[in-house]
Amino acid sequence: MRPRYYGSTREPFRQILKNEAGDVEYTLLQCGWFMDYFLPKEKSYMKPVPDEFPINLDEWTVRIRGTGDELQSWTLGREVAKAVVELCAAKEWEPVVYVVGQWGTFNEAVKIMESFYGRPLKKSYTFAEEIRSFVTANLHNEHEYAVQAVMCDEFSIDGATACPKEKTLRQRETYFRNCKFSTIEEVLKRAEEVDFL
Repeated sequence: MRPRYYGSTREPFRQILKNEAGDVEYTLLQCGWFMDYFLPKEKSYMKPVPDEFPINLDEWTVRIRGTGDELQSWTLGREVAKAVVELCAAKEWEPVVYVVGQWGTFNEAVKIMESFYGRPLKKSYTFAEEIRSFVTANLHNEHEYAVQAVMCDEFSIDGATACPKEKTLRQRETYFRNCKFSTIEEVLKRAEEVDFL
């Protein structure tokens, strides 16, 4: 399970649902990273998480985890909310439902950001071996924020944010025909036209 701390923070509740829910219907909704983190903080209702999300727009930096070529998924928060509303109208839910605006890698996302804003992000790298070594050495401290942040790095390099494309697209056709999902570039353009996104 990624990030690993979900094993103690999410999994117990999931087991309660699975074993004791009775007639309660539920699904687990996966959307990858929130695309909102690509926006300047004055354009988003979501608070930046610079220790978790690789791109820090306040400092105009990016910390590439692994190679930066690991597949990811990103979805705008508003579009996740619209998808949940649509999902509530469905007669049945699959155990896990996926919602994605765009698939790509952080290297690709950085190029989109740099092209859109016309300036390079300052890059640094944290390699997979460093991340895995730190996580392994600190499993006993999984409730500390610094450890959880590196577990998010591991989550990213493992491609755990990349929702399965074929299944996601099938579910989009089944549940979300009335929803439009944006790309990063579309979100950046829209953010220039409105106060908040």
